[in-house]
Amino acid sequence: MSWMQAKRFSELAASYALAAHEIGLIKEQSLLPDTPEKFSLFVGDAENAFSREHTQWVARKDV
Repeated sequence: MSWMQAKRFSELAASYALAAHEIGLIKEQSLLPDTPEKFSLFVGDAENAFSREHTQWVARKDV
């Protein structure tokens, strides 16, 4: 039982590390858009990244 919990914790830690990395990239990219069109694309990409993480979180919660 302990092994399974440790493995699950490790998977969760890796998932959060990936999410933190993506958020860091989004933060850096937030400084780049210099037109309304580029900003709109940035917002769409950022929303997609957060949506992916939320979808993965929901899937893990059900396991």
